[in-house]
Amino acid sequence: MPSDLVTPPRVKECALQFETRVRRITPGVGDYAIVEAEVVRVHALPEIVKPGTQHIDPRQWQPTIYAFRHYFGLGAEVGHRPTSDTHGELAI
Repeated sequence: MPSDLVTPPRVKECALQFETRVRRITPGVGDYAIVEAEVVRVHALPEIVKPGTQHIDPRQWQPTIYAFRHYFGLGAEVGHRPTSDTHGELAI
């Protein structure tokens, strides 16, 4: 689907999307580079946003994590920092 502020399109099925602009590219070792980007727009499905806020509710967003050529889901919550904007009753 079209982006609002950048040329690359977005993926409709993705619950949380960031439109970004590249600010710096630093060459790495071999064929790798470090890319620093500025987020210029955030798109989030309403069901993953904590009601009445602009905060993503981590209990509702279930991203797929890629690690060492394997894909994983998130496990159960084990805690949060005291400064969390989305903390609440923690069921352990």
